[in-house]
Amino acid sequence: CHTVGQADVVFLVDESWIVGDSSLSSVKDFIATVISSFQESPVGTEGVRFGVTVYGDVPRMRIALTDYSSMEDVLRALRDLPYEGGASGTGDALHFLVDYVFSPEIARDNTPRTAPVASPLGTPSRAKRR
Repeated sequence: CHTVGQADVVFLVDESWIVGDSSLSSVKDFIATVISSFQESPVGTEGVRFGVTVYGDVPRMRIALTDYSSMEDVLRALRDLPYEGGASGTGDALHFLVDYVFSPEIARDNTPRTAPVASPLGTPSRAKRR
Protein backbone atom coordinates (compact mmCIF):
# COMPACT_ATOMS: atom_id res chain seq x y z
CA CYS A 1 0.00 0.00 0.00
CA HIS A 2 1.22 3.50 -0.72
CA THR A 3 1.79 5.87 2.14
CA VAL A 4 -1.50 7.32 3.33
CA GLY A 5 -1.93 10.57 5.25
CA GLN A 6 -5.03 10.19 7.38
CA ALA A 7 -7.78 7.62 7.08
CA ASP A 8 -10.23 5.89 9.39
CA VAL A 9 -10.67 2.22 8.50
CA VAL A 10 -13.18 0.10 10.42
CA PHE A 11 -13.67 -3.54 9.54
CA LEU A 12 -17.23 -4.74 10.00
CA VAL A 13 -16.99 -8.43 10.90
CA ASP A 14 -19.82 -10.97 10.86
CA GLU A 15 -19.36 -13.26 13.86
CA SER A 16 -22.74 -14.97 13.67
CA TRP A 17 -23.13 -18.67 14.42
CA ILE A 18 -23.20 -19.50 10.74
CA VAL A 19 -19.66 -18.10 10.39
CA GLY A 20 -18.10 -20.18 13.16
CA ASP A 21 -14.89 -19.79 15.09
CA SER A 22 -12.55 -21.25 12.43
CA SER A 23 -13.91 -19.00 9.69
CA LEU A 24 -13.60 -15.99 11.99
CA SER A 25 -9.95 -16.89 12.44
CA SER A 26 -9.48 -16.75 8.64
CA VAL A 27 -11.20 -13.36 8.53
CA LYS A 28 -8.90 -12.05 11.27
CA ASP A 29 -5.87 -13.26 9.25
CA PHE A 30 -7.19 -11.40 6.19
CA ILE A 31 -7.75 -8.21 8.20
CA ALA A 32 -4.23 -8.48 9.66
CA THR A 33 -2.82 -8.71 6.13
CA VAL A 34 -4.74 -5.60 5.05
CA ILE A 35 -3.66 -3.64 8.13
CA SER A 36 -0.03 -4.72 7.66
CA SER A 37 -0.10 -3.35 4.11
CA PHE A 38 -0.17 0.14 5.67
CA GLN A 39 3.28 -0.42 7.19
CA GLU A 40 4.72 2.71 5.52
CA SER A 41 1.95 4.93 6.88
CA PRO A 42 1.81 6.50 10.32
CA VAL A 43 -0.75 4.86 12.61
CA GLY A 44 -2.79 6.74 15.20
CA THR A 45 -4.03 10.28 15.62
CA GLU A 46 -1.76 11.70 12.90
CA GLY A 47 -2.24 8.88 10.41
CA VAL A 48 -4.34 5.82 9.75
CA ARG A 49 -6.63 4.63 12.53
CA PHE A 50 -8.02 1.11 12.52
CA GLY A 51 -11.11 -0.29 14.19
CA VAL A 52 -13.08 -3.52 14.29
CA THR A 53 -16.81 -3.76 14.86
CA VAL A 54 -18.28 -7.24 15.14
CA TYR A 55 -21.89 -8.21 14.80
CA GLY A 56 -23.98 -11.21 15.69
CA ASP A 57 -27.08 -10.62 17.78
CA VAL A 58 -25.89 -7.08 18.50
CA PRO A 59 -23.07 -5.00 17.02
CA ARG A 60 -20.08 -4.32 19.29
CA MET A 61 -17.13 -2.01 18.78
CA ARG A 62 -14.26 -4.38 19.68
CA ILE A 63 -11.47 -2.06 18.55
CA ALA A 64 -12.36 1.62 18.50
CA LEU A 65 -10.58 4.03 16.18
CA THR A 66 -9.15 5.76 19.25
CA ASP A 67 -7.90 2.65 21.09
CA TYR A 68 -4.40 2.14 19.65
CA SER A 69 -1.61 4.26 18.23
CA SER A 70 0.67 1.55 16.86
CA MET A 71 0.20 -1.13 14.24
CA GLU A 72 1.59 -3.77 16.61
CA ASP A 73 -1.04 -2.95 19.25
CA VAL A 74 -3.87 -3.06 16.70
CA LEU A 75 -2.67 -6.42 15.35
CA ARG A 76 -2.36 -7.85 18.87
CA ALA A 77 -5.87 -6.72 19.75
CA LEU A 78 -7.17 -8.23 16.51
CA ARG A 79 -5.58 -11.60 17.29
CA ASP A 80 -7.18 -11.55 20.75
CA LEU A 81 -10.73 -10.89 19.53
CA PRO A 82 -13.06 -13.55 20.96
CA TYR A 83 -15.75 -15.35 19.01
CA GLU A 84 -19.23 -15.01 20.50
CA GLY A 85 -21.63 -16.09 17.76
CA GLY A 86 -25.25 -14.99 17.49
CA ALA A 87 -27.76 -14.28 14.77
CA SER A 88 -26.58 -12.17 11.83
CA GLY A 89 -27.86 -8.59 12.10
CA THR A 90 -26.15 -6.84 9.20
CA GLY A 91 -28.63 -3.95 9.02
CA ASP A 92 -28.28 -3.18 12.72
CA ALA A 93 -24.50 -3.35 12.35
CA LEU A 94 -24.52 -0.78 9.54
CA HIS A 95 -26.66 1.60 11.61
CA PHE A 96 -24.30 1.10 14.57
CA LEU A 97 -21.36 1.92 12.33
CA VAL A 98 -22.87 5.22 11.21
CA ASP A 99 -24.33 6.24 14.58
CA TYR A 100 -21.52 5.23 16.95
CA VAL A 101 -18.31 4.11 15.26
CA PHE A 102 -18.12 7.09 12.90
CA SER A 103 -19.87 9.48 15.29
CA PRO A 104 -18.75 13.13 15.36
CA GLU A 105 -17.03 12.48 18.72
CA ILE A 106 -14.81 9.80 17.17
CA ALA A 107 -14.50 10.58 13.46
CA ARG A 108 -12.06 13.23 12.25
CA ASP A 109 -13.15 16.08 10.00
CA ASN A 110 -11.89 15.92 6.41
CA THR A 111 -10.59 12.38 6.89
CA PRO A 112 -11.64 9.58 4.54
CA ARG A 113 -13.67 6.86 6.26
CA THR A 114 -14.06 3.35 5.00
CA ALA A 115 -15.73 0.27 6.42
CA PRO A 116 -14.98 -2.96 4.58
CA VAL A 117 -17.36 -5.77 5.49
CA ALA A 118 -15.37 -8.89 6.38
CA SER A 119 -17.46 -12.03 6.15
CA PRO A 120 -16.44 -15.48 4.94
CA LEU A 121 -19.09 -15.69 2.23
CA GLY A 122 -17.36 -18.65 0.62
CA THR A 123 -17.95 -21.02 3.54
CA PRO A 124 -20.10 -24.06 2.72
CA SER A 125 -22.78 -23.09 5.25
CA ARG A 126 -23.13 -19.66 3.64
CA ALA A 127 -23.37 -21.12 0.17
CA LYS A 128 -26.29 -23.30 1.26
CA ARG A 129 -28.25 -20.31 2.54
CA ARG A 130 -28.18 -18.37 -0.73
